[in-house]
Amino acid sequence: MHESEERNPERGREHPSEGHVRSPASSVPSPADECLRQLAEHLGDVFWMTTPDRSRVIYVSPSYEALWGRAVETVYARPLSVLEGVHPEDRARVEAALTRNEAGGPAEEARVVRADGSVCWVSARMVPIMDEAGVVRRIVGVVEDITARRAVEERAQQAVAAAAAREEAESARVEVAGILERITDGFLALDRSWHFTYANPRAEELLGQRIGSLVGKQMWEMFPGSRDSVFGREYQRAVRENVSVHFDAGSTVVDRWFSVHAYPGEAGLSVYFQDITERKNTERALRESERRYRSLFEESRDAIYITTRDGRFVDANGFWLELMGYTRAELQTLNAADLYVAPEDRERFQTEIEASGEVRSFEVRLRRKDGTELECLITANVWKGVMGDVIGYHGTIRDITERKIAEKQLRRRALQDPLTQLPNRAHFMDRLTRSVERAAVDPAYHFAVLFLDLDRFKVVNDSLGHMAGDELLVQVARRLEGAVRPGDTVARLGGDEFAVLLYEISERDDAAAVAERIHQRLREPHVVNRHEVFTTASVGIALSTAGYDRPEEILRDADTAMYRAKELGGVRHQLFDHTMHAEAMALLHLETDLRRAVERQEFEVHYQPIVSLESGETIGFEALARWRHPQRGLLLPAEFIPLAEETGLIVPIGSWVLREACRSMACWQSRLRPPTIPMLSVNLSARQLMQPDLVDMVAGVVRDTGLAGGLRLEITESAIMAHPEAAADVFHQLRAIGIELCIDDFGTGYSSLSHLHRFPVSLLKIDRSFVQRLGQDDYNLEIVRAIVTLAGNLGIDAIAEGVETTQQRDRLLSLGSRMAQGFLFSVPVPGAMAEARLADELRARALDAER
Repeated sequence: MHESEERNPERGREHPSEGHVRSPASSVPSPADECLRQLAEHLGDVFWMTTPDRSRVIYVSPSYEALWGRAVETVYARPLSVLEGVHPEDRARVEAALTRNEAGGPAEEARVVRADGSVCWVSARMVPIMDEAGVVRRIVGVVEDITARRAVEERAQQAVAAAAAREEAESARVEVAGILERITDGFLALDRSWHFTYANPRAEELLGQRIGSLVGKQMWEMFPGSRDSVFGREYQRAVRENVSVHFDAGSTVVDRWFSVHAYPGEAGLSVYFQDITERKNTERALRESERRYRSLFEESRDAIYITTRDGRFVDANGFWLELMGYTRAELQTLNAADLYVAPEDRERFQTEIEASGEVRSFEVRLRRKDGTELECLITANVWKGVMGDVIGYHGTIRDITERKIAEKQLRRRALQDPLTQLPNRAHFMDRLTRSVERAAVDPAYHFAVLFLDLDRFKVVNDSLGHMAGDELLVQVARRLEGAVRPGDTVARLGGDEFAVLLYEISERDDAAAVAERIHQRLREPHVVNRHEVFTTASVGIALSTAGYDRPEEILRDADTAMYRAKELGGVRHQLFDHTMHAEAMALLHLETDLRRAVERQEFEVHYQPIVSLESGETIGFEALARWRHPQRGLLLPAEFIPLAEETGLIVPIGSWVLREACRSMACWQSRLRPPTIPMLSVNLSARQLMQPDLVDMVAGVVRDTGLAGGLRLEITESAIMAHPEAAADVFHQLRAIGIELCIDDFGTGYSSLSHLHRFPVSLLKIDRSFVQRLGQDDYNLEIVRAIVTLAGNLGIDAIAEGVETTQQRDRLLSLGSRMAQGFLFSVPVPGAMAEARLADELRARALDAER
């Protein structure tokens, strides 16, 4: 029978850095103790656990009361005596055995006198629980009630003796067999030649063998290798020395642990064995739990500690000792209160943990042994004994000093502009909020906000690069700081926008005086990358006297005032008034309505006739957009086209107008069949001109609507001159698909003749500002003459727009202009009226031809 025994653990040793293991401080239980207690309560045996010196009882299982006849609570009040209740005749033997086997060994059997005077038999065993370093942490004992087993053994021995004394051997055998058949533990009998002579059913079950296969067989043959195992050695010793033996051993054959009692006799050897596998597994689990706990305890990168309720340290892992700078020997004399930099933090800790039994994310400053301070994060839990009383606390300490430093840096960075080192928008808004709140409760407190935007800052970035632009912003920041009073706040809000918060001003002129100082400081040249750079600013001012409830409102109004200053040419400051806000809100509402108008197609196309100045006949139309606003009625282009340009909505609006105008003209061409194709002029915005799909879009509209020709696209001179190279390329592509081009507002965009010569245009439109004074004082006469002459020299036509009087018409005729449009001839009209006008003229021509 190949079997193996469990090695007894070594006797506990002293740890060189921790002192003798029998320390009263070791009475605080560990997580492994709690695991051990839960396992023990599932066993029927009595289980107990003490400190290494057995001076304090940590745990006794509930089955103690049934075996000893005494209440469990009485045990916790005094040191445990392992001889308590032991029969006087057995005391000396038990004490000697337990002392001899303190490091673990076979159980000792003895009698126990219960509280009521009755006697029971027990099997007791004591096992030390050690950590990886061999230091004894706990003493664990298991006591088993074997009264029934001893009674069976005595009866069996008596029966065997009686059978030997009597000659009725068969009757004795039957009687013994009956007893052995009924017991719940295994029983075997072997003769002097080591042959099995008997095995009860329980033995069959535990060994996994049928009785018939055992009886008559020799043990060493049935279980090869068993002769040198603990079973074989102990059996042979019992026979050789004629002594009973008791041992615990594990069998690898059946994967079980047994508690074995062997008794020699004249016939051979009687073997009684009990299955203790569950108990052994529990003991192994307890040892493994303790080992894992110690491993986690020591290897954790968190500093772990255990203290008594009054703050004395019981234990701490190596990382805690390293963090706080103490040795393990010094730990025993240390109190947690000694570590707190602020005593009130200790009181706060005590209050929190006693109120809830735990603390989480408790930030505190602790002092190391060398006097340095640490920012720490503490967690802790109350540690309770088996009776529910608070024994102490256990938890972790984490050094968060670097994190707190990083948080401070992050907070500083979160409130500071990294380029200029000025407060950023968030910091400025925080200070502005405080000023608004103060003004709400102190009517005498006044402040002002200045919003600054640098004029033409983009030019510096585009010419010298962004690094030069950044250097300019830094220099501007320093000059702004020099222009305000000490204590006022200068902040960079982003890009080239700055804000100034002026505290405790006495009158509105104080803010204006600061704005003027800012202008003076900025007028001085800046040297950036060895270049002399000049910059100015547009400044908006908002005063707290307007009664603001929210900081964003006063900043908004200062921003609005700044934009008004920029609209007025920049290099100036502007004080906010409420009409500015009203205009801004109206513009916002208009933008919202305009976006909805694009979705709902609320636009119409009106057509203004283009006439021949010589004959007065209509030779074409200019398509003009109108917006049928749901509340405001029909809006003219001047009321929404600039906003559409700014928001980019001009692209979808322009595309719709082009398609609708081409569709209408194609219908007129089909229905009226004019002898010459009328001209259709449609305006093209600067944004449309830069659309990459413009040419494809125009070609698609002409194709889809079936327009027979006559389409001319009008582009303002200023739009062309913003991107002359790109414009020239697009113009050539449009001309290639048969689209004629007209330069609108000619004479106002300052284009050079060399540029004009490069553009494939077929028309110049004389701006209405030049036409309006013709016929009165002929103020612009020479300009108009020059444009008409220039157009003639280039072989193209000129159209005068804005003609409202006959004097203007006559003067244009005298200058050689051939085409015009204006209120003198017709206002822009809906498509049906334009078609009717064209039809009437065609009929009139037909009648004249018949005459």
